[in-house]
Amino acid sequence: MKKFSSVLLAYFLILSACFPVTVSAEETPAVSYMIYECDTDQTLERQNTEVAADCSLLARLMTCLLVYENPAVSVTDYVTPTEDSISLSERYTLLASNHYMVDHLLKAVILCNADNAARVLAEKVNPNKEYFVSLMNLKAAELGMKNTYFTNPDGSFDELQRTTVSDMALFWSYAMSNVQFRNAASNPASHIWGGTAVLNECKLVSSDTFLNAASVAGASCVYNAQENLSTTMFYFVSEKTDNTPAVKLILIMSGFPDETAYESGKNYIDNIFLNYKKTPLVKKSDTVITTQVGKSELAINANETYYCMIPSDLTDFVENISYNITEPNAVASVPGKAVTLEDLSAPIDKGAVIGTINYILKDGSVHSVEIVAGNSVHSDYKAINLFYKAIQENTDIFILISVLVIIEILLLLCFIISKLRKQ
Repeated sequence: MKKFSSVLLAYFLILSACFPVTVSAEETPAVSYMIYECDTDQTLERQNTEVAADCSLLARLMTCLLVYENPAVSVTDYVTPTEDSISLSERYTLLASNHYMVDHLLKAVILCNADNAARVLAEKVNPNKEYFVSLMNLKAAELGMKNTYFTNPDGSFDELQRTTVSDMALFWSYAMSNVQFRNAASNPASHIWGGTAVLNECKLVSSDTFLNAASVAGASCVYNAQENLSTTMFYFVSEKTDNTPAVKLILIMSGFPDETAYESGKNYIDNIFLNYKKTPLVKKSDTVITTQVGKSELAINANETYYCMIPSDLTDFVENISYNITEPNAVASVPGKAVTLEDLSAPIDKGAVIGTINYILKDGSVHSVEIVAGNSVHSDYKAINLFYKAIQENTDIFILISVLVIIEILLLLCFIISKLRKQ
């Protein structure tokens, strides 16, 4: 009997591993959040980012993104709904007898979650709901959102519809690269149909908390009215300084009580600026390594200045460094063996692309920077390389000397010819 119980327990453990339990949108999902810096592609803080999160806000925003990206739809177009509708919040009514500007419908969705406006926008792109949903899922796959699946364009509850905070970050980062989308989400308030004024429900945008921000955008919704749980997507760009570029932060929060989401979000952003700094990982023209090519030394330099976010109390945040060598003059290596720095061979011109240097930081992020030859190596013999280097460093003098030598030779030839004629 004990043996049978052990086998049965093992069977259920295998089943649970193969079919993991997912949390539906009606259940209370775990509190999860993620802070991501767009330029450096670094996740700075995270919690439960792969746990199931509510998908309602994401579905509506994906609908808006597809409208913005559709070349057949303009924000100045007008739409006539096929039927009267009212939003879940009961604040926004659409009538089949009226015409509505696409721009107003988009802002109603992005700023204040008008789910009925999302349905009308989806119908504008394609009246076939199933086809439009397939476009949503194709876009999610294109963006690498592996844990996201849509079943409708308006975010209405469906236990099959799912996402995670990490997937929402992928979407939001991409959406913020769309100027029209970003501008709409940057509005703290806007006018929509019927002269109605709406406020951006992402309180991090509508407040004056971030006075030094160059740009702020956001969207938020309460998806569980009973427990007042919310999802927030927030985009923050700091002012650029003379020494460092702007910091571009994305903050995704899910499962937070709406009354505490604002303070939590503010604290997360403040914590990043208190405990992190954006600093050069490497500067353009810095020599990252030197290597022997024949009997000569080749300096290999960074071809760009590359920044990363590191904790303020650390000076060395690099875990490991590797190189990918693509220089065409590299010696043919053994099949299956990667080309290394030792395989480089002359001639190599100064400025020639050698490959990339790959930095693995202690936060696990990988950053590749193009590397180039810092000097020329024309031969395996050091004396010849020194001669070429002298010419490169004193080009004007060598040109002058060459011209004088040519003149001397011409004069000598003239003298010889003159002598020969006299004879």
